[in-house]
Amino acid sequence: MQNMQHVLVVEREARLRRLVQDALERTGEYRVSCAANGEHAVPVLDLDPPKLVVVDFTLMGMPAIEVAAHATQRNIPIIMTTDQAEMDDRLMRLGWPCVMKPIHVDLLLRECGAAIAETEANLRVVRSSLERLLTATGDIRDLVTRLNILRTRLSETLAASRRRH
Repeated sequence: MQNMQHVLVVEREARLRRLVQDALERTGEYRVSCAANGEHAVPVLDLDPPKLVVVDFTLMGMPAIEVAAHATQRNIPIIMTTDQAEMDDRLMRLGWPCVMKPIHVDLLLRECGAAIAETEANLRVVRSSLERLLTATGDIRDLVTRLNILRTRLSETLAASRRRH
């Protein structure tokens, strides 16, 4: 259970919520939390942060876009589900993959795996870049310290030279 990726499914239709939950859990790769609306979903983002949020675009109450924004602010990727074909391109432009309803479980599973893998790959790149930056910064600090010592010595040498002449 420790190696399982936590996924939060936010779906207004109980039947679809169970379908997605069952499909994800059957793989043995995911631990799934569910919410019927955004008001119940947002607290989960802080209390038990998921690796991915699958959000129904047609939520009641808090709009799905707001749920997605909360997840995005926490660097949690999202996948939208919708039955509105015209939303597919719009959501993709926002960087949010979209799975059309009726949901094809195989497609959803592939999208979930890809979204989590992409996020983890991006995090590895960022961590690596930060480590290189911190190393370079340490080297730069050392260089600046040495330059300051040289500057001080040069100033002292110039001052002594002026006193002699």
